Amino acid sequence: MKGTTSSEQVLHVDHHQPAIAGKVLSFLFFASGIATLLSLLLPEPEGFDGVGVAMVGIAAMTTGLVAFFLPWNRWSLKASLWGMPIAMILISIHNVAGGADPYRYGLFYLVAFVWLGMFQRQGTALRFLPLLVPSYLGPLYVSGSTAIAYASAAYAIPIYVMVAEVLAWKAERVRELQERLSHQVLHDALTSLPNRRLLYESLNRSLARATRTRDTVGLLYIDLDGFKRINDLFGHSAGDDLLVEMGAILRRVTRATDMPARLAGDEFIVLVDGDVSIESLGLLAERISEQVDLLGKGLDIPIGASIGFVVSDGLESADEILSRADASMYLAKNGSSRNGHSRSIFPAHI
Repeated sequence: MKGTTSSEQVLHVDHHQPAIAGKVLSFLFFASGIATLLSLLLPEPEGFDGVGVAMVGIAAMTTGLVAFFLPWNRWSLKASLWGMPIAMILISIHNVAGGADPYRYGLFYLVAFVWLGMFQRQGTALRFLPLLVPSYLGPLYVSGSTAIAYASAAYAIPIYVMVAEVLAWKAERVRELQERLSHQVLHDALTSLPNRRLLYESLNRSLARATRTRDTVGLLYIDLDGFKRINDLFGHSAGDDLLVEMGAILRRVTRATDMPARLAGDEFIVLVDGDVSIESLGLLAERISEQVDLLGKGLDIPIGASIGFVVSDGLESADEILSRADASMYLAKNGSSRNGHSRSIFPAHI
């Protein structure tokens, strides 16, 4: 769909996700470090190295503290994957220093892979198998473990990967649902164009940017002429079809950086960013009017578009520029009524 990047951001990416993943990662490192230090208070199994366990706990807590203050919101979600190799190295060292304790061996791997499943895409856990296998088996080899201990890898490792993949599958379903809900909140149900709420959000951003960069913002206010007659003659379903066709026209004639939106009823807006002039808006208005005229000929009923457009330097509110564009559109509509034309275009300067 054409439009500004704001709608695409809502649909495709949750930009809070990398920050959440990073914060949770830092918490798990810190909490695991505390749990490791607390294990020093428990009965010591054979081969237990208290100094080594304490160093692993301190290293985990330090990693968690450092990770907490990293600029996660500037990075992609994949950037947080660096935590997995560090976690598996620390877990391996911990399992060597912790001695022959069958009750806690491998539990920290499960924590790491739960995090992986919660925040990363499906298949990511499988890519960590080449690192997981030696990380799991290494401490067993160093400790001279029995064949039974080695055999535990046959069920422990698949369980870690399975848990991560199931969680990743579930998390992706939740993200898809969030995207659909976000689309419904910010887009018109009939035409799928951005709605009033998303228009205001984007318009406010564009006006603020224009103020900073001393650029301009353009706005086209479009009202369909003949829409009521379509509803009266053929019913509201035909009117809905006309609105859908209008949405398709606006997508077709506007640029990828423009935002066509449905304001209400048969009123539409096109937000134009960048180096905007009255002349360029006039050309766009002409293209829209020509397409609407063709649509009317296809229906064998006169349909037109009254279009008003304005240019702003950003030194006004969203309501003010919309009000000026609305007034420009009404001038166009009144001129069309007096002259008997099926369409009319009226510009308004800053």
